[in-house]
Amino acid sequence: MKSKILLFSIVSLFTLTCCSNQETNISYIFKYWNECTVLTNLTNYVKDIVNPNSQNYIPKQDRIATFDLDGTLFGERSPIYVEWMFYQDYFDNYYEGDKDRSLTYQIDGGYRNITLREVYNEINAFRTGEENPNLEMDEAHAGAVLFSGLSINQYKEKVANYIEKDAECFDNLKIKNMYYLPMKEIVTYLQRNEFTTYICSGTDRFMCRTIACEVFNIPTNQVIGMDVSLYSNDQHQVIRGDKLIYKNVKDVKAQLILQEIGKQPVLSFGNSSGDIKMHRIALTGNRYKSMAFMVVADDTTRERGYTSEELEKRTKDWGDFSLISMKNNWKAIYGDNVTLKNDL
Repeated sequence: MKSKILLFSIVSLFTLTCCSNQETNISYIFKYWNECTVLTNLTNYVKDIVNPNSQNYIPKQDRIATFDLDGTLFGERSPIYVEWMFYQDYFDNYYEGDKDRSLTYQIDGGYRNITLREVYNEINAFRTGEENPNLEMDEAHAGAVLFSGLSINQYKEKVANYIEKDAECFDNLKIKNMYYLPMKEIVTYLQRNEFTTYICSGTDRFMCRTIACEVFNIPTNQVIGMDVSLYSNDQHQVIRGDKLIYKNVKDVKAQLILQEIGKQPVLSFGNSSGDIKMHRIALTGNRYKSMAFMVVADDTTRERGYTSEELEKRTKDWGDFSLISMKNNWKAIYGDNVTLKNDL
């Protein structure tokens, strides 16, 4: 009997030691990260708030983390947002309606009129570096029209087929695998520490679900994205309508987080000005200790990063956020065999 107790104690001690080492050894948990202050700060934060004896302890039902998708968890520069590339692919290969169909939507107290083809051309212009302040909303409204009439399952199938294609700007990388390996480790680490992880993106909600839910082990009901109108047909299918309900960026992100989650996040991860309001929701007036992070696309060797001038412009209002440098903080982005094409 004593030998059994001794054996049990040894096994228990070994198990606890291994688990402890795994939880404290950063290189074991985060093999795609370099040692860096931003990662240390995050892991120290998590260790603090999961400790029941800490004054900063957060009950697990309130451990909520929100993640933007494009540019935060998933590549957005091959060469543009995947949603915009999908618009062009569907326009070229599948859309059987009037490609010069016009639509009108309200913006800035007035009305804007645009055709599906004009939006297609705007996306092409953006690919070559031409700025267009209306493109985000133009594509959102035009996309609602372009994909209208598809059932939800048909739309998701089209997305799934599209992301099997090769990423334009990389060798040895498919679109479906354009997720950032270091950020996947962050999501997994938080989930292991009993965080509820949400995606909060300006991309279509059903596209987000198709691209990211399985990869990041995030349930579909923990995705907040752009929404279009839906209706049921005579066959009891849910069909996409042609009206944009909202584009989930900036102020809308903050509103939908509180509307759909009902609680303030304590961690927030983004990469652009469209995520600042999401961060502010986490940091402002929170009864719990909270943090916000921005992923900075400063790597021009393994990713299509921004120039120093572009980075200065993008990050000028990020002073109170923790910055994650792709170049300095990540050992890998997409994988060792993935290379950036030189003939761009």
